[in-house]
Amino acid sequence: MAKTDDMRYLRTEASIRSAFLGLVSEGPIASVTATAICRALE
Repeated sequence: MAKTDDMRYLRTEASIRSAFLGLVSEGPIASVTATAICRALE
C-alpha cells in the first residue's frame, strides 16, 4: 500500500514520473530502462 500522504513518497514519485516522461519524449518507450531513469534523476 502506498503512503500517499508522505511528502517524501510524493516527491520521489513525481521525480521518477517526470524522468520517465522525459525519456519517453526522446525515444520509444521500449528503450526506457530503470538505469536510464536513475541517470536522468542525477
